[in-house]
Amino acid sequence: MTLARQTGRWLAQAAPETFVIQLASAKDAAEAAVLLQALSTLSTPKPLRVLYGLSQGRAAWMILAGEFPGRNEAMAALQRLPEQNSGSRFLLTVGEMRTVVLPSG
Repeated sequence: MTLARQTGRWLAQAAPETFVIQLASAKDAAEAAVLLQALSTLSTPKPLRVLYGLSQGRAAWMILAGEFPGRNEAMAALQRLPEQNSGSRFLLTVGEMRTVVLPSG
């Protein structure tokens, strides 16, 4: 996925304290593409990004939304999202993604 490569480049350059919202995760790229298409039509924070890595300890394609300078802004955006699947949405920082989400080696 081209978007995944763009996300990887962004992740390498973004400030570690930048927050994003993980909206969903998928087991494979095809499922991630379907999710991304569905989420892009909703009023989700932009930009939408896709990242392949570890989501809660398992390999997955993650759909990420927004780019926030602090936790308060990210939490406010998370709370404004529609209720569907709200239990699977959570905040991550760029620093966390670099150390926990990206598989090493």
